Amino acid sequence: FTNVICLPGAHKGRNIFEKIFTRKKNAIFLQAFVANHNIKNVFVGNNSRIEAQAALHYAKKMHPNCKGVYMEDGTAAYRSELPARRKFLTKFFYKLFFGLWWQDENILGVSPRIDICQVIFPEFVRAELKAKQIVAVNKENMLQIRNDKAFMEYFDFLHFNTRAIENIDVLLISPHSDMEKEYPRLEEAIDVVLSHIENNKLRLAVKYHPRELLNDFLLQKDKKNVLVLPRAIPLELFYVASSKPPKLIIGGHSTALLTARWIFPEAQIISIAPLFGYYDLNIFETFRKKNIHLISSVHDIKIA
Repeated sequence: FTNVICLPGAHKGRNIFEKIFTRKKNAIFLQAFVANHNIKNVFVGNNSRIEAQAALHYAKKMHPNCKGVYMEDGTAAYRSELPARRKFLTKFFYKLFFGLWWQDENILGVSPRIDICQVIFPEFVRAELKAKQIVAVNKENMLQIRNDKAFMEYFDFLHFNTRAIENIDVLLISPHSDMEKEYPRLEEAIDVVLSHIENNKLRLAVKYHPRELLNDFLLQKDKKNVLVLPRAIPLELFYVASSKPPKLIIGGHSTALLTARWIFPEAQIISIAPLFGYYDLNIFETFRKKNIHLISSVHDIKIA
């Protein structure tokens, strides 16, 4: 890229009013930016966000030939569940405050402003996305960044030595701590898994969710044979940087399990989602077909 602009976020440490006004200012900035540039494509992840909708709306309005491209954002592209819609008063306020262009887009990628969906496993996308043009992400292009100087400089900038992830036995992809509110059995499930790993003296790498606010909430940082990976680095970049995969990759229902299978076709990958009570028909069916083992008992954990 010749230029990168980072807009202010609205996640950590802000009250509802600060978040709303931050998003409003971002939308105004995007309107002006689009007006002063020849926009050919708008790439978005979570297209329910104000900024994503603003970028798509103004770009397609000012540049009729502009394409809206949805990039797979987590497991949302594969789920079968229907997320709840916003309440009437919330929708009324959003349209009044942000503009009539705002829509309550509860299923990502189905917006009429989206022309193309880029996903890793096109054959497993949810039914609502199948009306769109589906394009598979190019794996070879992804892996080529291993040879990019800027790729290694990125790790250096974050003071992380990629050799530290060599010879890891188990990679644990930690669910966000907020999930404990919805799934009370999550803490117990994670504790059982960690105990199994510790009792078998396995070398563990823990990757917290990028938006995790609690610092090392699994209390693993100072333990022997445990490496806590930087939260800021996407797991996919660790995968690409690895000379070989961990012997075992464990997670809940994170899309990082699917990308692990994509990059490591022969890796042993398991989901403990049934262990803490999560269920989604399409996600589980996708996991099974991609040889990601669903376990409901810690005794099912095996190291190849």
